[in-house]
Amino acid sequence: MQPKQVFSSLAKPIWETDPNTWQKNYNVNVFGVFYGLKAALAQMVAQGKGGSVIVNSSAGGLESKEALQGHSGYTSSKFAVTGIVKYVAAEAAGHNIRVNAIAA
Repeated sequence: MQPKQVFSSLAKPIWETDPNTWQKNYNVNVFGVFYGLKAALAQMVAQGKGGSVIVNSSAGGLESKEALQGHSGYTSSKFAVTGIVKYVAAEAAGHNIRVNAIAA
């Protein structure tokens, strides 16, 4: 099976979604970003040299796409990543650190 087929095979409306599946999306996409940013920015702030952090997001975190219907856990977690990056960028700016996300 191709990755896209696996992803599509998991598509379910939210009322049929297993909470464990939802939680796995958030553990990887939201908490993974949180812990990564926390560690990287703590080190960068301590060094005092500024810099840049790039976070991998998804087009699913920018707008609702018909192709992502049935993936509310994934899509909402990517919306969360977009929000985290926007606000952490503002927090880090005073330390000459840029925080951005790329999405495809």
